Amino acid sequence: MGPEEEGRVADTAENGPPMNAPIEDYGIIGNTYTAALVSRGGSIDWLCLPRFDSESVFAALLGEPQHGRWLIEPAGPVTQLSRRYRGETGILETLFETAEGCVTLIDFIALSESEDQIDLIRLVRGDKGRVRMHTELIMRFATAAAFPGCAANSEARMPSQAPTRCNSSPRSSCAARPS
Repeated sequence: MGPEEEGRVADTAENGPPMNAPIEDYGIIGNTYTAALVSRGGSIDWLCLPRFDSESVFAALLGEPQHGRWLIEPAGPVTQLSRRYRGETGILETLFETAEGCVTLIDFIALSESEDQIDLIRLVRGDKGRVRMHTELIMRFATAAAFPGCAANSEARMPSQAPTRCNSSPRSSCAARPS
């Protein structure tokens, strides 16, 4: 894939919510058990776990960010954007250039021998200069009907009626309940 257009407007439906981005703006990563759709802007907007036929964890593709997504993007304006798959692999690389520097977002789902362990890998590689990054993780369960509760040190906290944004630290755990 060559350089991508910047600033495309998402298509909207007359009687429904706008899609986050047109479907052709998504790359796919997967591991034979499941797959995720990754937008040009660095957001995973669709993922079912642990299998293709499981409930979605990220479903912003069908509505809005609060339906679940994992966004990793530069905090400032992007001057140029390009994407490609690494060689003949399912590893998706998105190159973001800003006035301050350049970073590559590397996305893939590691191959595994069973659906018991699904590893979604997202790496940010600094290529040039300094680029401040922004991330947002909104996990939704039961096809976006449940709000996850996040806790540090395994002390459960259940949220109110708003989606929870989780820090992806090693000491965080999440649980879900129907809304």
